[in-house]
Amino acid sequence: MAALYVTICPPAPPLVYITDKTCNQLLKFGIASLVFIGIRVIYSLVALCTQNLQISPISGSLATRVILSFLPELIGALLLIFAGILTRNVRRIATAAEIEGQRENEQYTRKSRK
Repeated sequence: MAALYVTICPPAPPLVYITDKTCNQLLKFGIASLVFIGIRVIYSLVALCTQNLQISPISGSLATRVILSFLPELIGALLLIFAGILTRNVRRIATAAEIEGQRENEQYTRKSRK
């Protein structure tokens, strides 16, 4: 089975350098989206455990369902989409930083040889 996996799956791309600013942006948006997803999960758990028909996701009021179920999910998804848009050039930035690092390394080795 492992041999089949190795032959079907391509090798992983090399690790790239990601700037601290990009990492912080992704982390902030990810945590912010988890807060909203957590609100939705807690609402679902409370509705399931209490079996109260007023807060039920099926038979509850429309306002309750929209505010506690739909909006947190929508906001969480939009935050993740926005983070993806902000960090869409991460690969290009990482490749440029890697090339620059290689150039600096070559210059350092040339100076040390002299």
